[in-house]
Amino acid sequence: MNNTIKGLFALTLLASTNAQAAYVIYVPIEAKLGGHLADGSIIFKLNAGGNGGGETPVEPEVPVEPEKPVEDVKTLLYTVSMGAGNNSTNTFSFSNPNLTGSPLSCGDMTTNCITINSTTGTVTYRYMGHTPHFENTFYHPDAIVLESGYFNTSSDCNLTSKSIGTWSGDGSKVSLIYSCGAGSIHPPIQPPYTADVNPLTDVKMSIAFYKIEKK
Repeated sequence: MNNTIKGLFALTLLASTNAQAAYVIYVPIEAKLGGHLADGSIIFKLNAGGNGGGETPVEPEVPVEPEKPVEDVKTLLYTVSMGAGNNSTNTFSFSNPNLTGSPLSCGDMTTNCITINSTTGTVTYRYMGHTPHFENTFYHPDAIVLESGYFNTSSDCNLTSKSIGTWSGDGSKVSLIYSCGAGSIHPPIQPPYTADVNPLTDVKMSIAFYKIEKK
């Protein structure tokens, strides 16, 4: 009898053990399943071999060099040396500057062809002559650099306006005005600047004419 009871107890225990092996316990962890962890906070990493944790290596960023600003191309056309002229307190006019080697000229009537106003900071080139369509015979410079020999200084000036017309029938009338900025032009001679004291016979001044190509 005792052996029979022992046998039944062993079978029951074995059946119970096999039945328990068939159960799977689910424990909710993330919030969407009823757990307390944030959704997506659990990540399973697979070993891809060769890098330990299986993470994909991140390539370092290549630094990008800032683009260099495109500069305009400035080409020297010619240089003009100033000769004798007339002057007042702040204005210096040159009727016959040395224009050798440049397409500029003073015209047939020997009019003032270059005037420098140190107060307003402007330089005016003016031509009046009988040459037809003279304005088409040379490139109108985009900029000039005014250099004073006495003061060893220079002023950068840009073309701000030009006036072109017909003079005396088939002649030409051209006026090019360059702005250097008020107060930026140094006088071409030593003071005093009045004509009775300083006749402006040696001015030690030159003007370089430039062509500027926009990029």
